[in-house]
Amino acid sequence: MAITKLSTRGIKDAAVTTAKVADSAVTTGKIGVDVIVAEDVAANAITVSELAANAVTTVKIADNAITTDKIANGQITAGKIAAGAIPSGVDIQSSAPSVASEGSLYYNTTLDVLYVSSGSAWLPLMNTAPTTTGGTVTIPAANGTSTFSYNLGLNFTDDAQADGDLVYTLESGTLSAGCVLPTSGNSAFTGTATNITGTYNFVIRATDTDGLYATQAYTQVITQVFTATGGTVTTSGAYTIHTFTSSSNFVTNVSKSVEYLVIAGGGAGQNVYGGGGAGGHRTSTLTLSAGTHTITIGAGGPARGAGQDAGLGSAGSNTTIPSITSIGGGTGGSTGAGTAGGSGGGGGSWQATGAGGAGTSGQGYAGGASTSANTAGGGGGGGGAVGTTGHGSGGGPGGVGLASSITGSSVYRAGGGGGGSYSRNNDRAVGGNGGGGRGGYYPGNGVSGTANTGGGGGGGSRYNTNQQGGNGGSGVVIIRYTD
Repeated sequence: MAITKLSTRGIKDAAVTTAKVADSAVTTGKIGVDVIVAEDVAANAITVSELAANAVTTVKIADNAITTDKIANGQITAGKIAAGAIPSGVDIQSSAPSVASEGSLYYNTTLDVLYVSSGSAWLPLMNTAPTTTGGTVTIPAANGTSTFSYNLGLNFTDDAQADGDLVYTLESGTLSAGCVLPTSGNSAFTGTATNITGTYNFVIRATDTDGLYATQAYTQVITQVFTATGGTVTTSGAYTIHTFTSSSNFVTNVSKSVEYLVIAGGGAGQNVYGGGGAGGHRTSTLTLSAGTHTITIGAGGPARGAGQDAGLGSAGSNTTIPSITSIGGGTGGSTGAGTAGGSGGGGGSWQATGAGGAGTSGQGYAGGASTSANTAGGGGGGGGAVGTTGHGSGGGPGGVGLASSITGSSVYRAGGGGGGSYSRNNDRAVGGNGGGGRGGYYPGNGVSGTANTGGGGGGGSRYNTNQQGGNGGSGVVIIRYTD
């Protein structure tokens, strides 16, 4: 007689134990259908060690009675699956074995995917979505206008498709300007930086051919690099150098600390004796903001025309960059003192003696005096020294300029002009090293200062009314910086 209903409600706890039930006293044949249900069995009351071999078969398990949520992790393993339960020829492994003959099967226990061999590759019988690295991936930074390439396939893995077979789209966020998502057939994220500083955060979706997808977060930093235009551009070692010999603009994209050399136009030598002073010489560093900066190059002062004894030639013009002004050189004297400037002009000697003109502090020195009437003028002051006094034996040499290696090699600029002389021999009235013009002597003209050095013009001799002084040399601006 079969037991048709057995309930725990009428049995005291522990009243029936395995010790009180004879071996084989309860068999499946004596238990009616649905007599024992899941809610009547305490957790872990029945374990595999208490079930006889073949006690439970598939014919005794109702459809859907066992589901994945009722099986603890690791309870069913390949070793617990009876022979024949999985068709012969199926390998059960945690990673792919060598590719077998076409039609062979293998089950990947890590991915829970069944594969079939095409003879050359394992192909999944059930597609799964791509997997990702996770977190936020940092794509290498790019600087200025450099190019970059990053393989998105490093962060997406698909069970069936190669990296280039996935379709990559922007899920959210903003890509850096100039970058391009992979085209069909590859997985390279490429671009050219557009020299705009920024940190870009975005999410990329990778979709397989069945429409399954995964997303991955990324971040990338683009760093702006300083660029500038204007003047003649050269390089020396790590420096980029812009040289301006005429008025123009210096255009920058971001703020930058630069070195500068700013020299004004040199003063003219006087028709009668006095040498012209050098243009003001300034050099240091400053920070320029982003934008367009006006560069003004001072012209050299023109001398008086031939035959014009009275009056003076002209001082040099100022040279400017933002917040920096160099003063034009003073002109040489005729019947009296030279004029003041970046460097002062030399004193005149026509019918009287004259003092040298004053220089500007931090830019240049005073001109030399004349100590003998009707004989010789003083030399113009230079960026590095005062002009020399003129006297009976000849005009005074111009003051020496200053050396600068801002262009990579040491160059003197801003030399004073030599004083003119009535003597037939005025070899001593040389222009100052740095573009200063030589002083004239019987019966010659003064020599003009060298262009773009700010050199002062040489004074003219007093032989007749046709000997004139030299023009001053024009100024220059040089800017340099490192990247």
